Amino acid sequence: VKALETFLAEGSRQRAEGRSKGEESVDGVIFYNRRTKISVYALRALLYYMKILENLLPDKTLLRLESCNLDEEQAIVRLLVSSIQASAKCPSCDSPTHKIRGHYERKLADLSWANYSTCIFLRVRKFFCINAECKRRIFTERLASIVLPWARRTTRLASQLRRASSNGTENRDKKISL
Repeated sequence: VKALETFLAEGSRQRAEGRSKGEESVDGVIFYNRRTKISVYALRALLYYMKILENLLPDKTLLRLESCNLDEEQAIVRLLVSSIQASAKCPSCDSPTHKIRGHYERKLADLSWANYSTCIFLRVRKFFCINAECKRRIFTERLASIVLPWARRTTRLASQLRRASSNGTENRDKKISL
């Protein structure tokens, strides 16, 4: 998203100065704009939709949207999302670290968008604990505001399901007491 914003701003400035090139690169991504207004409009539309999707993420301060896939046959929105935290704290000794060991993806269910169920593929990182006295050498970063450890649902989906089930119980009890 930032690369697209930079490209569009830079391209507008270059066109105003009359020195636009046929091929431009921002953050390693190459965009072509040689005499095609449609490509610039398509990039603007893509930027607009990516911004909308980023605002629908569970916590956009901790996550970056990598890609989105809409499966109309199965009515599923699939999002590939990465954590953008610079460091993480060891859950055992609470020591901060930035030494990354690797990463893996978690598959999470999230709130549905209109008639589409949402599946988030969350890419989280594994870190080395730098505290020599800590018994845990490797740990996975925690994103407590988004998902609990080992959970398969986002916290906002889980809380909505709890509210719905407690409302159902209250309504059932009211019917019985009448």
